[in-house]
Amino acid sequence: MSQARVVMWKSVWLPSTETFVAGQLASLRRWDATAIGIERRESSLLTGEEVMLYSTGALEVLRRRLFVLTGRSRRLERVIRESGASLIHAHFAHEGFFVARAARRLRLPLVVSTYGSDVTSLPARGGLRGARFRRKLRRTFSTASLVLAVSESIAAKAIEYGADPGAVVVHRTGIPIPDRQDLDAERSGILFVGRLVPKKGLEDLIDAVAALPDALRSVPVTVIGDGPLRPQLEAAAAAAGIDMTFRGAVTQSDVLTAMASHRVLCVPSKTPADGDTEGLPTVIVQAGASLLPVVAYAHGGIPEIVVDGVTGVLVPEGDRPGLTAGIARLLDNPVLASDLAEGARQLVEREYSVMSQGLKLEDLYDMALVRFVQGR
Repeated sequence: MSQARVVMWKSVWLPSTETFVAGQLASLRRWDATAIGIERRESSLLTGEEVMLYSTGALEVLRRRLFVLTGRSRRLERVIRESGASLIHAHFAHEGFFVARAARRLRLPLVVSTYGSDVTSLPARGGLRGARFRRKLRRTFSTASLVLAVSESIAAKAIEYGADPGAVVVHRTGIPIPDRQDLDAERSGILFVGRLVPKKGLEDLIDAVAALPDALRSVPVTVIGDGPLRPQLEAAAAAAGIDMTFRGAVTQSDVLTAMASHRVLCVPSKTPADGDTEGLPTVIVQAGASLLPVVAYAHGGIPEIVVDGVTGVLVPEGDRPGLTAGIARLLDNPVLASDLAEGARQLVEREYSVMSQGLKLEDLYDMALVRFVQGR
């Protein structure tokens, strides 16, 4: 008996976002998947078998631009038809616009995954651009048989921008969980992982570390990630006299190695001026799997995994003195840090394993097929 086939759509396949999309591709067992997009960047997580719609050349560039503007592409419809897909899964709500028309024309159910800015800051923009985005979003949601949200907070935002509440399901992003024996017993230092942009809040971490008691203030801090704020953040860390190492962008393997050797992960994500809130940062899930205790702001979907005193330390968003106190608690109390890390590990094993989430995703595909047939 042949397996059902799903088309996984993402217009640009980037290493920064493939960690969770590639994981979903690899986790499927009852369904086969074909990855389709417009452009592929170099990434060790991709197989090279992904189908890209357009090549180089003036005519191809023109066709690509027309597709981006209109969401119309006979070539896309042909590729989907030839793949034998019985369902289309678009990653990010605004990406669903590109395949919603094809789904309607081919009479295939559409599943749309929402992750963060696609239903927070982008539709909240003012002017004609924001109005156009919201219109596309409503059109996409009206086509989708299911809308999958990475957290409860993102589910609420999807509904706010037009998704049918009966079609919205919270589906956590799964990750591979390392064996316990592969995790270092000896750990030191504070770790930060994320893009160096306003919503990640690294400036709050700099201030929090600078305010630590003298006995802890020399603790080394490792920053993994890059972004437009890096020069000013490096200057701020130097001015504060903090032992902070900026490693820039690294491989996913390097991230996991760092998680296995640090004492604390700090996630001071906060809402920036443009409203771009987090869904549920994968880095927190990875930390839980790595037995790395977390101190974080109560922002976006973070409280859904960081339960204060159970799976981590949670402080009010923007509370820098609270962040300092939380870091100090974990550095000063190894027993507490170990207990919280164990609580987080157990939660991740129950609800965030890539294999168990893959099975749930396949069940959601089955549900989408049923809803589509029933006209819902």
